[in-house]
Amino acid sequence: MYKNTTSNRSPPRWATLLLRTVLPNNPAGHSVLGDLHEEYLDRADCSPIRARLWYGVTVIRLAFEYSAARPRLTAKPTRRHSRRKNHMETLLYEIRFATRRLIQRPAFALTAIAIIGLGIGANTAIFSIVNAILFRPLPYDEPETLVRVFTNGRNSDEPSAVSYPDFLSYKGRTDLFRSAVVAETTILSLATDAEAQAVFGEVFSSDFFSVMGLAPTIGRAFQDDEEEAGTQPVVMISHQVWDRVYGKDPNIVGRDIRLNDRAVTIIGVGPRDFS
Repeated sequence: MYKNTTSNRSPPRWATLLLRTVLPNNPAGHSVLGDLHEEYLDRADCSPIRARLWYGVTVIRLAFEYSAARPRLTAKPTRRHSRRKNHMETLLYEIRFATRRLIQRPAFALTAIAIIGLGIGANTAIFSIVNAILFRPLPYDEPETLVRVFTNGRNSDEPSAVSYPDFLSYKGRTDLFRSAVVAETTILSLATDAEAQAVFGEVFSSDFFSVMGLAPTIGRAFQDDEEEAGTQPVVMISHQVWDRVYGKDPNIVGRDIRLNDRAVTIIGVGPRDFS
């Protein structure tokens, strides 16, 4: 559909009437007429005389083509075939029209594509987070029995971390918990032969892996006596760090590395799916 314009911008009336007589009276025919009118208006902005000449030549060509194809177009196919064909013709014309309009306006096309790309990327990121947190089961033994405990300050209702004395108290409440572990996320500086790099780490209590039902890929987990002050500091590296930094060296257990400029001994490599 289009509205009337001034005579200088209107296509030749005889050509429009001729095209109406040969085009099928369906959405596909209306789409062709609308496409030609839109193209004519774009050409008329540059040269009205050339636009009218182009419109007349195009209409004559289309009139011959549709007149030759009229016996096939006016045949009486089955109702389902006719409906499916009309839908496909309408879809093809709409795709052609949209493609031409996007090519004629590249700035708008690039903006639209960029917005769609950002929308798809944002939705993908959100779904990945939701899938990891809500849908995918946690890689622990009996995850439905796990709880995370917070404490509230005297003057605030905001949850805060549990203190170490409180943790020892919870650990002794066997009437409430089968066991209790503590963990704190931190950022460490890992020194290698080539450079030092920042890595995320977790400070665990010694029985973390046994409570979670996790087994190291190689080596062993922490022991109770390694929590005592003055003992040699030990570390378990993640499977990702073992692969990325040390190339899955099978002899990595027992090797000394430097974390935060302090020598520590590797005792094991974490499970593959644990992060």
